Amino acid sequence: MARDNYEVYYYQYGRWSLHASFGSDDRDLAVAEGITVEASLGLPARVIREKLDTQSNTLAEAVVWQGAKAATIDDSDNMFGVKQPNAKPAEKR
Repeated sequence: MARDNYEVYYYQYGRWSLHASFGSDDRDLAVAEGITVEASLGLPARVIREKLDTQSNTLAEAVVWQGAKAATIDDSDNMFGVKQPNAKPAEKR
């Protein structure tokens, strides 16, 4: 069985920090909170849906909302520090 929850993150000092968490039925509240964070604090904000599959014990994350400021930060695939492998190693001289 899968469980969803929504988390609001803000970007400050070069990293994403958790602002608030919401249950599976509170997607609209999470998005509203993300909008409030970006508007009132002036910080880039995103709402992430975490889907935990309790049978396979796997976690999937997806961006469900991001403000205009957050859209300019090109790290949605590695927001939490997961580095993407390089396409090819640099050539030695």
